[in-house]
Amino acid sequence: MAVQYPHIIQLKFATSEPEMVSGEWVFSEPEIKEYPCRAEASTGNSTIGTESGEAVFFEFMVYLPKMTDEHEEGTDCTLKLSETKQIKTTIKRHYNGQLNSRIWL
Repeated sequence: MAVQYPHIIQLKFATSEPEMVSGEWVFSEPEIKEYPCRAEASTGNSTIGTESGEAVFFEFMVYLPKMTDEHEEGTDCTLKLSETKQIKTTIKRHYNGQLNSRIWL
């Protein structure tokens, strides 16, 4: 039987806004969440437009169950394709659709 989401993606979340302490900004450690996903390597025309209008190259299209979280361009993530193969990259675009969520890496 085929598994719909055979891979894992780890996404970093800021746990809180930075705070001013004794005249210096203090940032909290980001929280890392794991989600089941299906990653497909890009083929053909592998460019997308960013919010700033710039065309960027993406390597993977990642499909996830519908999520409510929003992730900004440039957020660090790790894509686990197997126990031994992991890819560290950044998010190029994130979209929450009606039935699933998609992330371009």
